[in-house]
Amino acid sequence: MGCEVVSASELLSTDFEPTVLRLFADRCASLLARSDADWCVVLADDAFLTDLNTEFRGIEAPTDVLSFPQAEFPDGPNVGDLSVLGDVVISVDTARRQATEQGHSLGTELEVLLVHGLCHLLGWDHVDPSDATAMVAVEQRVLKAVGGGMG
Repeated sequence: MGCEVVSASELLSTDFEPTVLRLFADRCASLLARSDADWCVVLADDAFLTDLNTEFRGIEAPTDVLSFPQAEFPDGPNVGDLSVLGDVVISVDTARRQATEQGHSLGTELEVLLVHGLCHLLGWDHVDPSDATAMVAVEQRVLKAVGGGMG
């Protein structure tokens, strides 16, 4: 059980180590009381994310991360009893651009996006300002605790 990291296309796999990202993902899930749940991180390119973004959000453009939770949480975040959380899909192309803009490594940006996606799998969202504030606080707490997203 835990997180599986897979590639949706032939990406520049020499830029980062998927095993390291998987171990990071497992530590993050453990902090959020979900070390027992299965979930998947898919590393893809902008074309793949554009297709998903168009199909599921009606936005014909790439995005950095999309989450596909196994369950809906109408009453807010819930760690619950799910054995499968869902999938987080990250565009390595967009992550690379954002890492350059933020002045940190690709690995750091992938960590930030992974935590963001995991929070969505668990029901956090950022549609309204109060929810966004709560979600950012959780993301920062997790990244600080695991030493990720720090550069």
